[in-house]
Amino acid sequence: MPDDDFVTLYAGPLDGLTVTRTHLDTLAQDHGNDRFLLLTHCGASGLYQQQTEDRWIYAAPGLLGHNDNPKGDAGEEAPVSGRSEQARIYRISENRVWRGKTELSPAQIRALAQTLAAITRTREEDALREAYPVGARVRFGDNLHTVTGYTDSPGLPPMLRLSGNTIAHPTHT
Repeated sequence: MPDDDFVTLYAGPLDGLTVTRTHLDTLAQDHGNDRFLLLTHCGASGLYQQQTEDRWIYAAPGLLGHNDNPKGDAGEEAPVSGRSEQARIYRISENRVWRGKTELSPAQIRALAQTLAAITRTREEDALREAYPVGARVRFGDNLHTVTGYTDSPGLPPMLRLSGNTIAHPTHT
């Protein structure tokens, strides 16, 4: 098989992305008997695990421990939503993380941290929108402003866009 074949990534944020086998082999990392690829493309990141020579599957949702137990790892009912979700329990001690009896690799921990950061960001944005809906009047400094929207700057906390081209942190209003 030539080295310049294309391999397709399945599921996750990079679903359908094709990568040359040569490029993929330079990026993939071996962890025991498994091979992983942590790839960022156009601002989307995904952790993928090699299933066969030509098939790489998104690994972050279950962080490799695909759980077929609909009640989650501890037997509790999983949250109900429009998509299938499962409760996952992690144990953290100093700089090590386990899911069940399996210790997570650094790549798995990084993927978990990215997932938790995204969840935190979404919850912060939802709380901000609920507390300060567009059109609400707020005082910033000595002036009264109207909320016109919200910022979405990666790495920065969500903030309010106010009339008069002003951006303010919610605690300053």
